Amino acid sequence: MTVAFHFRVDQNKAHGNYAWAIQDQFFRCLQESPVRDIHVEIFTGDLLAHQYAGDEASRESVLTGLLGYDPRRWRTLEHNDFVNALFSSRIYVLSVEGLSRKLQDYLDNQLSRDSSYLGAIEVDPANRVQWMLYRCSLIPGYRYVDGEIRLFHREFEEREGAQTKDTVRAEDLKRLGFRVAWEDIGVRHTIFDSYQSFKHAVRLAELEGYLSEHLARVADEILLRTTALDPRLNDVLYAALKTFERIQTAEEIAQVSTSCRRFLERLTDLLYAPRTEPVRGRSVGPEAYRNRLWAYVEENLQGDEQKVVLAQLQDVGNRIDRVYKLANKGLHDQIAQSGVRRLIVAFLALAYDILSLAAPPLEAPLEPYSDGIVDFARGLAEEDRRSGKKDNENDQ
Repeated sequence: MTVAFHFRVDQNKAHGNYAWAIQDQFFRCLQESPVRDIHVEIFTGDLLAHQYAGDEASRESVLTGLLGYDPRRWRTLEHNDFVNALFSSRIYVLSVEGLSRKLQDYLDNQLSRDSSYLGAIEVDPANRVQWMLYRCSLIPGYRYVDGEIRLFHREFEEREGAQTKDTVRAEDLKRLGFRVAWEDIGVRHTIFDSYQSFKHAVRLAELEGYLSEHLARVADEILLRTTALDPRLNDVLYAALKTFERIQTAEEIAQVSTSCRRFLERLTDLLYAPRTEPVRGRSVGPEAYRNRLWAYVEENLQGDEQKVVLAQLQDVGNRIDRVYKLANKGLHDQIAQSGVRRLIVAFLALAYDILSLAAPPLEAPLEPYSDGIVDFARGLAEEDRRSGKKDNENDQ
């Protein structure tokens, strides 16, 4: 997702280096964000709307392209304030690619404390006006990844004698306490970049839609099948993902791996009950949940598909064990946030594959709802008791 954050440059800021001041504020928000595992690319520059609005018709076209209502797109810009500023003031923009929903909301909330902040819009790559203003007109400036700010430069131009490294900016960021590095972006975003066309931007927008649809379908399928099997599986899955979102300590890392293991254990109990006799030489007793999952896969798949899922099972089991052991040894610094995310992604892929091996049950289980049934029966009994007591009092 790409989001453009807009700032009105007032007279006081215009006399100083307003670009650096706004960027510094934005980097501090990223650094202080509760969201972890941040990886974004940042494009910077003034919003050059006036270049495309030479007459009234062009101006209306720009406004429609920028602010036209699209229920699929997120926006916090206040229409009238933005329109008033658009052609009368300098507007500075940070266009950020790779933002999650949670992070965009956090950044918008933090930046709104600045009186010069106008708001944000989710950029539509298939919107030609937005493509011109946010993709073609802005300058690729930074990559922010794992708390490090990478300044873009072009090595091929450096070899020809050009100065593309902004060393003054790099030193300024270091003085502010940021970790800084350089990244050569080659010919990206130059006239040599054949992937900079609007046609390619539209294709990328469609690809993003396809990816979102497929991943959403996997999530829906997991939830449909776990709910049909045993809704308590969703509680365990919720615990794993919720804990992942707030990881701060080794204990929380260990909890993520524990929840993943508990999910697989409970799923195994539902799909392949323990047996006293070994299966193909492997124990399939109550504690041997991996062996039981292995046997379940072997009984439901053949050939290459079986090999792929069994390899996934082995990989996820090893990941769970490794993360759990390192966290409990106090070695959580060796486990990057991205490593735990890879565990979650691999775990969900395995869960999807295993859950989809068989059709959902034709009869819903009662056991998960036993507590609710008992509570309801007790409530009825208590109501009957009170009603009987009241009848006796009336008879007397």
